[in-house]
Amino acid sequence: MKNTKTENTENKHTSGKLSDASTCSIYSFSTFQELVDKVPSDKIAECMAEMGQAFAQGKLLTELAIETARAQGKLLGELPERVITLPESFDWMDDGKGEVGVNLKVSKDSEESVRITTKMHS
Repeated sequence: MKNTKTENTENKHTSGKLSDASTCSIYSFSTFQELVDKVPSDKIAECMAEMGQAFAQGKLLTELAIETARAQGKLLGELPERVITLPESFDWMDDGKGEVGVNLKVSKDSEESVRITTKMHS
């Protein structure tokens, strides 16, 4: 797991809260304690809101895939207790865009994945 805050000077943009002269900050963490330790206090609520949206999107997409498979007769038997496996660490990009992206793999060993990106409402 990365243990530092990274300044990305090539990721400048004009939309959202940041100006052309601003840079994005990326915070990597694997526990809530690390999130609190690394993310500035004035950004924790924004980080948690975006992470909550990502978790909700991931679960919703998984539920939709399960119901679609059931409706098509492709889901046989019971589901495992844990259908969603979260990554061991997370990267949060403080870019002011309010965008959340979720990648879901078709299976643990598969290279196939689905990505959903959503704009947060303010």
